Amino acid sequence: MLSEALTYIFAKSQNKFKSLGYLREAIAIEARHKRCHSAWSEHLKQSQQRITEAVEKTEGRNRIVLLGAGAGHDIPLDYLLSEFEEIHLVDVIFLKSIREKAKQSPAIKLIESDVTGIINPLFEDKNRINVTDLNLCPPDELLIGADLVVSCNLLSQLPINIKNRLVALGENEDSKELGGFCRSIINSHLKWLESCDASILLISDFERHLVPQDGAKGKIVKSNALFGISFLMPDHLWVWDIAPRPEIDRMFSLKHLVGSIYLQEKEAFKFKS
Repeated sequence: MLSEALTYIFAKSQNKFKSLGYLREAIAIEARHKRCHSAWSEHLKQSQQRITEAVEKTEGRNRIVLLGAGAGHDIPLDYLLSEFEEIHLVDVIFLKSIREKAKQSPAIKLIESDVTGIINPLFEDKNRINVTDLNLCPPDELLIGADLVVSCNLLSQLPINIKNRLVALGENEDSKELGGFCRSIINSHLKWLESCDASILLISDFERHLVPQDGAKGKIVKSNALFGISFLMPDHLWVWDIAPRPEIDRMFSLKHLVGSIYLQEKEAFKFKS
């Protein structure tokens, strides 16, 4: 805990991202990665393999853009350095470990950016905000010139801190309006990806599974991770043992069903009706 506290104090972060909890979240994820490294290894391996396969399917080798790059654990960075002239890593927070890697290569560019386009008004306004008045404006300039864009274990995370902020400002946590707005954040991200002049790789968790362990009573509890959105026929599926017992509960483990979808330029995602 002391290590995490010191990291929080000395980490570089824009005030708006720090205020909305992104720095605290990034530090917590890094700490969990260390505690659960063995349990996470298959997921990280799968994510890296899917990125490698997407690169092999993509003709251009000028620029790759990775959205949700985080600490880079799920990214085959050395391989990408051998393939691309420019590697743009995009996230709201970059901790020291990935900053140090970026210093070692001029090909790596770290871009601190909100890919939803909604954080500025949430940070600046201290009063209650009507969700129907909010406009989602993803930054199109981030994707210009890319040969391959990877949305990497990001999609389900996009609404979380935004939802928490809206609830803190007085929005009803269980309202249909807030749930619909969270779903629109996910849809906006997918439309943004589809609109760019590049190949696309989406890696995302689709379901969350609460799994009883070692004789615990009850069935596996499954929930949609994308506010009701379900994809039709992902290319690959695997399980991420994200919080093995007793990480969040003494008798239950949390597992995510994760998948990947690769799109050629101007292809569109397909959804279950």
